[in-house]
Amino acid sequence: MEAAKKNQQGKLPLPMDLSAWLKAAVPPHVHVLPLTADIIVESTRLPEFPVNDPADQLIVATARVHKLMLLTTDTKLKATATRASTTSRRSWKKENDERAEGI
Repeated sequence: MEAAKKNQQGKLPLPMDLSAWLKAAVPPHVHVLPLTADIIVESTRLPEFPVNDPADQLIVATARVHKLMLLTTDTKLKATATRASTTSRRSWKKENDERAEGI
């Protein structure tokens, strides 16, 4: 999605039409998961999400819904992705406050 937006904004020139580029960019052994209602709902349940980026929220929600490991160098996203989707906002906040205080 980010590559498509950058192409739309003229920040990422592509050697071919966006649709053709996307098809060519995804290797045959990679399965692209569809955006589903469950993923959208899960993205609204992320406890105090660390960044205000809907695309990142959808990525984390997709990993959580499909019980997949999110591979990223962004430590904030990793921490959010690995939390169980049933974690309450209060207990998640308390746990992070304690961690920040070194408890």
